[in-house]
Amino acid sequence: MKYCIIVDSSSKISNGEIADVYVAPLTLTKVSGKQSFSLRDGVDIKTKQMLIEMQKGVEYKTASPVIGDCADLLDEVTKKYDEVYVLSLSKNLSGTFNQWNLLASDYNNVYPFNTNAIGDMVRWIVSDIKNLKDVNKESVGKIVEEYNAKALISVVVSDMKYLIKGGRVSSFKGFIAGLLKFKLVLALKKDGLKLVGKTTKVENVPELVEEAFKEETGYNGKDIEKLVIFTSNVVDNKFDASSTIDVLKNKFKGVNIEYSELPSVIAAHVGPSYVAIAIKVK
Repeated sequence: MKYCIIVDSSSKISNGEIADVYVAPLTLTKVSGKQSFSLRDGVDIKTKQMLIEMQKGVEYKTASPVIGDCADLLDEVTKKYDEVYVLSLSKNLSGTFNQWNLLASDYNNVYPFNTNAIGDMVRWIVSDIKNLKDVNKESVGKIVEEYNAKALISVVVSDMKYLIKGGRVSSFKGFIAGLLKFKLVLALKKDGLKLVGKTTKVENVPELVEEAFKEETGYNGKDIEKLVIFTSNVVDNKFDASSTIDVLKNKFKGVNIEYSELPSVIAAHVGPSYVAIAIKVK
């Protein structure tokens, strides 16, 4: 049986990078002055460019992939593959999953899966699927369920203005948090992006991150299978992430740590001033 996998651009995977994996770009709306532009994430604009422009006051909003582009992609791949597995961004964060579900109803070999994974976490899922001896709807579903239960990403944000613009934090709460120099810790939980806690001391960040991990994944301080730290690599970013990264590295020393950056769909909401960490427990 020949199969392919479709991911969206929140995976940070590029078209052609992995055999039989296709990317459906999410859409970013760029608002500059009185003008707005619709851009395909990873095609018309890259995350680094977006963050540089955000620092200069340009506003970005996120949207699902263009439904016509998704329909065209399904028409293409269903002619070449026996089964098509779609790894969609969480339905609690985006309307993408519902869109794929709607399109899949016209086919008998397209299977959308709702995941809580972004960035390198999607790459982990794809790798595990590729390593399966028998790839089918049930075996792929089992892998997705395992990651939804045993993997989590938390984001540490120091600049509230982007969360305020996106409606994630009220302007009043953001103003107070800014005055007190709070770091907010958010986690992409099963029911969406939620506030885990806040602190004025960077050394308290690992405790809040661990709290989220324990609640969602059963993490017990050990048995970490995979871990990645995400941060902005924007050269002229005024935010110094080194102290937050250092306390996280110290907390998880002895664990093999990968490094990456958040995809545009998340970075557009949190802005350049972030550090994020994702784990997968055994």
